[in-house]
Amino acid sequence: MDPKQIPRLSSCDDAIYEKFRADFPSLKVDKLSEEDLKSEEAKPRWRAFCEHFKDTVDDYSFATLLRLDANDEYSEANSIVATKVQFYAVEVARNREGHNDGVRLKFKPRPRRHRPPPGATEGKAQPMMADVERELQQILSGHHMLQQ
Repeated sequence: MDPKQIPRLSSCDDAIYEKFRADFPSLKVDKLSEEDLKSEEAKPRWRAFCEHFKDTVDDYSFATLLRLDANDEYSEANSIVATKVQFYAVEVARNREGHNDGVRLKFKPRPRRHRPPPGATEGKAQPMMADVERELQQILSGHHMLQQ
């Protein structure tokens, strides 16, 4: 699915995006750094931004993982702990500004393996349930031939 077509991450995506771009007009969301979110200069700005959504975003301050580089997957090196509303702000901006497009192209879904329909394995060499239960009883009672 095209990230620009994702309907919503939250019920107030529009308000989050507008406030985010008003408060952080030049923040490059395609590739963030820890300083962008946690420097002494950034902390008060982010705190004010997050508090603005205190009454509109449930659990707005809960911790979540955020990718630093929009073109890479989640990994220890590419993740940072952020608040829920920071995650929404950055990911909504990435979707709307086209920064998540590369992920869609880079990580294509794998085709599913064919599964045989139910009952298709009948008649093949499979242990019968009674045989399995009998062998399990032998193991539990200490009388199995491999325990001798």
